[in-house]
Amino acid sequence: MSKLEGSWKLVKNENFDEYLKACNVNIVLRKIANQVTTYEDIRQDENGEWELINSSTFTKTKLRFKLEKEFDEVTPSGHHMKTTIKIENDKWIQIQKANESTAVDSKVTRELTDDNTMLSTYEAGGVVCYRTLTRLTH
Repeated sequence: MSKLEGSWKLVKNENFDEYLKACNVNIVLRKIANQVTTYEDIRQDENGEWELINSSTFTKTKLRFKLEKEFDEVTPSGHHMKTTIKIENDKWIQIQKANESTAVDSKVTRELTDDNTMLSTYEAGGVVCYRTLTRLTH
């Protein structure tokens, strides 16, 4: 069981718009993404499959996957990716490989800074973004 399991609420963005630009997200979706409060739910079921649910008032995405096994992902902006998630030293590392010409490779690292705070580091096209989330449930 990962210490990241639980429900999380976004409380701070740093450089998120620049990251979205680097990912070829259009201006309308960027404006919306920068205004909404995002929630993440991370769970593991009894079969060892994981769920990562990202939701806001605008969108909801649900990823079901096994660690270290590549799967198809469609990002909230509609880009198609080949994604792999692994856990290293209690950090979730999500590698997104572009699966279409308009998409851009990306990496998201999620880690706890304390029991109730998760720092997500987003990287694409030489741009780095930090998103801070607080735990809603334990």
